[in-house]
Amino acid sequence: MHYFSADVLKVSEIFADATHLNDRARTKLINEIFPYEFETRYLVFTTPLDVCLEKNENRAGRAYVPRSVIRRMHYCFTIPIGENVWYVNEKGELTHE
Repeated sequence: MHYFSADVLKVSEIFADATHLNDRARTKLINEIFPYEFETRYLVFTTPLDVCLEKNENRAGRAYVPRSVIRRMHYCFTIPIGENVWYVNEKGELTHE
């Protein structure tokens, strides 16, 4: 459960940064912020799995994520559906499809 303080009413944007979100998790989060009437937009980073695994090899200590976890997150991820979905490729280019 996410908890929002009264300060939420003072901001114009909330970012939920989660690489493992699926439809169920997104719906839960949106339902929690819905009373505040924020517009929902999604940024989907389309970095290929092999690039994610390669970049992970350069991480050390707690920053390193087991390969099996990255693969599971990749295969469980579901792309949001709707008009407010934007895609960011590995070059940082933004597209709206």
